[in-house]
Amino acid sequence: MKSFLKGFISSFLGALFGVVFGIFILISGIAGLISMLSTDAESEKTLMAVKKGSVIVIDLSLPVTEISSETFFGTYENYNLHDIRDTLQRASEDKDVQGLLIKMTSGVPMGWSTAKELRKIISDFLESKKSVVAYGEFADEKALYIASAANKIYMHPSGEISWNGFAATPNFYKGLFEKLELEPVIFKAGKFKSAIEPFIKSKMSDESKQQTAELLEDLWEETVSVVASGRNIDENELREFAELASVRTANQAKKVDLIDGVTRYSDLVEMFLKKEGEEDKALTTKDLKRIVSIKTYLSLKQDNLFAAFEKGSLFTGAKNPKRNIGVLVLEGSIVSGRSEDNTIGSDSVVYELQRMRLDKMIKGVILRINSPGGSAIASDVIWAEVEKLKQVKPVYVSMGDVAASGGYYIAAGADKIFAEVNTITGSIGVFSILMNVKKTFENKAGITFDRVVTNRYADIGSAVRDMVEEEKEIFQNDVTRIYRTFLGVVEKGRKFSKFSDVEMVSQGRVWSGAQAKEVGLVDKLGGLEECAASLATELKLDGYELDYYPKSKGFGGFLESLGRVKAQISQVSSVLNDPTTLAQKLKKKLEKERVLMLSPYAISID
Repeated sequence: MKSFLKGFISSFLGALFGVVFGIFILISGIAGLISMLSTDAESEKTLMAVKKGSVIVIDLSLPVTEISSETFFGTYENYNLHDIRDTLQRASEDKDVQGLLIKMTSGVPMGWSTAKELRKIISDFLESKKSVVAYGEFADEKALYIASAANKIYMHPSGEISWNGFAATPNFYKGLFEKLELEPVIFKAGKFKSAIEPFIKSKMSDESKQQTAELLEDLWEETVSVVASGRNIDENELREFAELASVRTANQAKKVDLIDGVTRYSDLVEMFLKKEGEEDKALTTKDLKRIVSIKTYLSLKQDNLFAAFEKGSLFTGAKNPKRNIGVLVLEGSIVSGRSEDNTIGSDSVVYELQRMRLDKMIKGVILRINSPGGSAIASDVIWAEVEKLKQVKPVYVSMGDVAASGGYYIAAGADKIFAEVNTITGSIGVFSILMNVKKTFENKAGITFDRVVTNRYADIGSAVRDMVEEEKEIFQNDVTRIYRTFLGVVEKGRKFSKFSDVEMVSQGRVWSGAQAKEVGLVDKLGGLEECAASLATELKLDGYELDYYPKSKGFGGFLESLGRVKAQISQVSSVLNDPTTLAQKLKKKLEKERVLMLSPYAISID
């Protein structure tokens, strides 16, 4: 009876929370919609129009993703690189926009390939003859790399600069595992496959140091070259600044022309807002509303709920006939099943590829890949569907910050692959990792295990007993088999003349985009724009427009999210009601699941 009451109360509370949460979200959405529809003067000015003389702000402290999260009400939870490109192209022709303000910061949360494409977008905006100014209290190499496209760069008088070069400082957990008596059991194929090193070593292997040093050097040379060109400074001077760490403050940066001046943000904004010839004119509070974030400008200018109603296409699915190049965005780790936040689910991707293959409006497809890798079987499932698509229409790949391991597996079969010079790619290798937790449970928690089996390998890969040599051989054979399959995919897709040539560029080694082009893993250097232009040329299109997938799920996605939240609450409630099940669930998971992956090469550049 007590158990029944616990379950009943848990279910009741979970259901009640779900209902209350749903009502709250619905009321918030309706309130937002009413607010957007409001016709009072102030609302109309702030929400429904961009003021004349507006300045768009790009804040480099905000992450830039490959996919935007659009709500049913036409607002945006975040923005992506493609949104920024479309927005600034529109802003460059918008008579109400007078310029662009870039807010610099240290620790810019985007990869180097994204930074390169963002810088190019800003450079294209400059061709409109509108002013672009950068400002920051702090700035590191990546911020300066992007900001060097601006007309002028300013910093706070007490601002700080980080121009010291690049370093990679991976963590290693061998000592921690020894203290906890955890024993990682590793199998791999590829001598450069360094993703597993933190579990079994105390420092980097020679092979890992070699590839990391070469990768960092490529990225550093690109950064120095771009900043030197943008700021009109000799490259050797920039290298010397880094070597001596001699540029640490805004005033030091001004002396060597790395920035143009020092000022406070409010003074810069007021200066920016004053039109030419009106420098002495006093500003009002209304003028401050001309400072518009790119997120707000995007929401105002993109097709949203109101635009859909105006076009009469909210429920008809009407298409622009020029949207004849489909772009499927693949971002995150590769997994089997459905895509969730920051994952590429094979079932979801196959469905999108089927749609694009059967849609006669789409003449060609670009896979925009930003993935460090993931599940071997999921990668193969997606690759096979790409092969089917390629029989019907051309498939190109545009690599983002990283398209490595499983990300490269998917890309390998494309007709043509584009990457930026600083894209991280390759990592053609496989590993499997299991964790033996027997001693940890026994010596730290006092939990012991026994064993009864019908066959010798019934509990193969068990996390609570030592693995015998015959089992290790089975697992290593699995890894080797998948690695050979991976090599075959690359050999076929990249048209290598012999298998040994594939092995030379594989072995789990990571390459920069520039290196990958030299060894034949990439066809051309460039971003999404260059990739699309090349595909349009092959298709002999007079004009083209990119049609992005996956599409927003709208209200259906909203309801689906509510369902997932309710399910997660129910799971948490069940564990809280019976804490003893937690250890049992952990044991079961460790015994039955093993990670067999086309795994990422993770690197942090400071």
